Amino acid sequence: MAYGIMTNNGKNKTKVIIRQNLLNLFNTETNVLDVFCGDGEMYKKVWKNTNKYIGIDKISFSDERDTVMGDSLKVLETIEMSNFNIFDIDAYGSPYAALEIILRRMSKKQKEIGFCITDGLDMDLKMGKICGDLQKLSGIKRAKIKKANRMHDYFIGKVILKIKECFPDSKEFKIERTKGVSGVKMEYYTVYIKVI
Repeated sequence: MAYGIMTNNGKNKTKVIIRQNLLNLFNTETNVLDVFCGDGEMYKKVWKNTNKYIGIDKISFSDERDTVMGDSLKVLETIEMSNFNIFDIDAYGSPYAALEIILRRMSKKQKEIGFCITDGLDMDLKMGKICGDLQKLSGIKRAKIKKANRMHDYFIGKVILKIKECFPDSKEFKIERTKGVSGVKMEYYTVYIKVI
């Protein structure tokens, strides 16, 4: 869990571009699981063009999307992961609890898999705080490191390596990474994996 303030950053053009770039890599059917889907900004701009879409959020939405209302982390522990091959995790900047569940439970038999991850941990890292979920995925055993924000790239690199380890037979492994343009220092990155 992150310690900073939660904000909605849905109007950021960077978020749209990086998702569209990920979607463009796919040659097979695209089935999206949008964790913490919000009011549907990314659905309207990118994910509506996919074969299947399910959004998860604690708020109920009455629109054209298929959504599940509930605690996203609890839903992830029960939903059938093999139905999806794109996982969009925009959890108010702390995506790592959701990512850990997905990596643990997902089908490794998909031909193509994509992750779209929004990391907003910069403020926590500036205060030296490393959330437990990031510790778990990165292998870092410390909850506090002075000026940990200077290690942000290192942490993200370790998470990407953890994802790669889950797919040892991958033939392609592509990463795109960019930063948000607002005052909140968001990191957006995608990982595309082609298994066969």
